[in-house]
Amino acid sequence: MALKINVTQRDIENGVTCAASRCPVALAVKRATKRKIVWVQLGLGIIVVGRKTYPMPAPVRAFANDFDANAKVEPFRFDLTE
Repeated sequence: MALKINVTQRDIENGVTCAASRCPVALAVKRATKRKIVWVQLGLGIIVVGRKTYPMPAPVRAFANDFDANAKVEPFRFDLTE
């Protein structure tokens, strides 16, 4: 089952660069799943939600790289699937 994740402008504004649990993607996943523990592990290419691990979709990897480099990023949507 896929989780629909919406990374909003608010997530981008409140996100912290190079912070696995406070980046915009992590904030969006936390909101969508109602989980407090979310890690976006760019180097490993995974997203950890509680005790579940998901592969990181390519658009998320590109967004995270750009965000961490302080490049301009836009809100986007993605599916988180096992």
